[in-house]
Amino acid sequence: MQEWHVRTNPTKYPDLFTYTILEKNPDYVMGKPNSFREFSVAFELDSKENAYLISSAPDMYKALTMLLNYAMIHEVKGVIYPEGSHEEWISKAKLAIAKARGEI
Repeated sequence: MQEWHVRTNPTKYPDLFTYTILEKNPDYVMGKPNSFREFSVAFELDSKENAYLISSAPDMYKALTMLLNYAMIHEVKGVIYPEGSHEEWISKAKLAIAKARGEI
């Protein structure tokens, strides 16, 4: 699984920052300079929240996939869903995963 980190970049304005998403270098050796390489993004991130949301996407994808696999096998009785039924939540999870894969 990819491991992403967020780097805060200062600007000429004291209260304004940009953010870069960094991907761990698979050839990392402790003590070696430049152990991270920048993850290629098509836009400059000026929102800390968006930077952290994007950097957590691989972990959220894995967690949602694991939960979906479990939920498809086990329908836990007595669970109260905030909206909809068990089947509707399964459908929403499948849709989110398909979007993440670029299938829709």
